[in-house]
Amino acid sequence: MKRMAFSIVLAVFAVAVCIFGYCNTARSANTLIVSAENIDRLLSDGEAEKALEESRKLQADWEKIHDNLCVFLPHEHLEPLENIFAVLPYYCLLYTSDAADE
Repeated sequence: MKRMAFSIVLAVFAVAVCIFGYCNTARSANTLIVSAENIDRLLSDGEAEKALEESRKLQADWEKIHDNLCVFLPHEHLEPLENIFAVLPYYCLLYTSDAADE
């Protein structure tokens, strides 16, 4: 009987960890999506300076949530995002330079 109770508690714990991981991943993904859409909108509106600030904020947010995402997602799924977020401020800076040249 003790084994059965222990296995039920273990199963409930495993399900709770999975639900927590899903919620954490969804919240983090939503944060990244909103920031990326905001950067895209700012660039479309010609506000490259604000987009540059937002991209730096996005990169800082990414550095904060990256470790948590690595717990629940394989690293090879996160590496392409990491590469994009690393160059995004430089892209915005280049866009700012191009807009100043025109």
